[in-house]
Amino acid sequence: MKLGNKIPIHIPAGPIPLPEGKATLVNISEQPFYAERTFGSYRIEGCKRGEPYTTLVISGSRAVIDMGDRIAGKLQGTKQEPIEAMLIGEDLVRQWNSDIWGLGSTPTGEVKDEQVHGFAGVFVSDFAVPTEEELAEARQIFALSDRALAECAHREWDQFHRPDMIHGGWKRAMRRLGVDAEFLYTVSNIASLPDCPHCGSKLKTATASVCATCHRDVVTPSQAEIGAGKTKAPKKPHERSQTTNAA
Repeated sequence: MKLGNKIPIHIPAGPIPLPEGKATLVNISEQPFYAERTFGSYRIEGCKRGEPYTTLVISGSRAVIDMGDRIAGKLQGTKQEPIEAMLIGEDLVRQWNSDIWGLGSTPTGEVKDEQVHGFAGVFVSDFAVPTEEELAEARQIFALSDRALAECAHREWDQFHRPDMIHGGWKRAMRRLGVDAEFLYTVSNIASLPDCPHCGSKLKTATASVCATCHRDVVTPSQAEIGAGKTKAPKKPHERSQTTNAA
């Protein structure tokens, strides 16, 4: 007679062998990527200036599952599952390519009849070394993704005109495309800039005489101080030269 009061404890004889085979991850962007899993940590570096791509070669691993009665430092009470290198690589690039702000479900390209919803520049090669065909296709969908990000940046800028609301990923995409925009330039402290007395938007500089939004003439506090004689206006170049000659 058995009452089922005792639950058998699974005690593995030892670690299971690692799956054979390797996978090559390729990064064509300047950004590094990092991810952690229970079976390891993975990092692929970004491309340096003039470098076409970087690679990360990974091996298979094993997942250790706690069955509820595991003893720390031992395999007792665990279950092990092999994970192939290609599955690990696909999981990593899926995460890295989905961490793109602003695109959501917007399709930006297509690879082998599969829609691409943003591409950060990382993929798993079918070979030990990426081929020219793979790199060309990756660069093409990378450029399409960058164009979609540039559109997001312009929409945000047209609505708010605030550089701090333009995501860093959008700026990097526009720089890769070679597109220039005023929000690509950093303002040290935008809160300190005066407001336009007509439309209320922030002026571009503390001494701006025309509002970039409504294009109307403005007088900033710094200009008002100069006009009132509280602050000396900077000398013109010919005045500085006359002072130097007189000395």
